[in-house]
Amino acid sequence: MQTANWLRWRTPLFLFLVIGSNLSGDICLRLGLRHWADAHAILTLWVATGMTFYLIWLLAQMALFSWADLSYVAPITSIGYALAAIAGWLLLGEVISRGRWFGISLIVLGIVLVSRTPARTTNRHL
Repeated sequence: MQTANWLRWRTPLFLFLVIGSNLSGDICLRLGLRHWADAHAILTLWVATGMTFYLIWLLAQMALFSWADLSYVAPITSIGYALAAIAGWLLLGEVISRGRWFGISLIVLGIVLVSRTPARTTNRHL
């Protein structure tokens, strides 16, 4: 029973982990590298934290690809692009044009459509 429950929740859990760690890594790197003229920017805590988030992202993405289709994972995790734009706007004061908002809306629409399909459509042993 516990194994079946884990299998049911692992895909959403790892999708959240992949999206969250990528977004966190992006934000941390942006904060750490916004003053690139400083030669020591690469040695900041923000950059180290961002790289740690990217390592978590890589490992979670690898796990996710081991049981879910690329044609499912890649579009679903692209919500990170929309979230990164929104985080840049909210947290970093970046300006988002109407064209970008439209593009973000298209990404979200695509994610809604793909999320309505199964995560795995192929046989495990091809």
